[in-house]
Amino acid sequence: MQHLGHLTTILAEEKHYLRAVLDSTGDAIVAFNCHGAFVLCNRRFEALFAVASADIMGHDEHWLRNLLRDRLQAPASFFDVQPEPPTRGEEVLRLPMQGSAERLVLHWYSGLIHDEAGEAVGRIAVVRDLTHEADPRPDQAFLYA
Repeated sequence: MQHLGHLTTILAEEKHYLRAVLDSTGDAIVAFNCHGAFVLCNRRFEALFAVASADIMGHDEHWLRNLLRDRLQAPASFFDVQPEPPTRGEEVLRLPMQGSAERLVLHWYSGLIHDEAGEAVGRIAVVRDLTHEADPRPDQAFLYA
């Protein structure tokens, strides 16, 4: 039993550390398991798309894609993860904000998540908001998972 308690403590510490890493990045990150069920997103994702991870829990990528398509009035292409190789893209969106339209420039990377054996275990999308960058180019570095 003492060994189990020690393992539980180690797992909790690793989970806390992983959450801190995810929340420290300026990129919006969302991940799903191999069945399409929501696993996690970081605070930047929640802020950029005005959705809380608690509200996404229990849903799948199709539900979230449809929610964002309705909110953004745009395709949210970063959810369209294809088999290898990973994909990149750019979307320029117009967001309805209090009667006006704000332009939003998003560069994204999406791909499969692999375990140590090389098996695909999920999908990840990393979205960078370059709206206020002087020269938003898709070749700027991303956080690759």
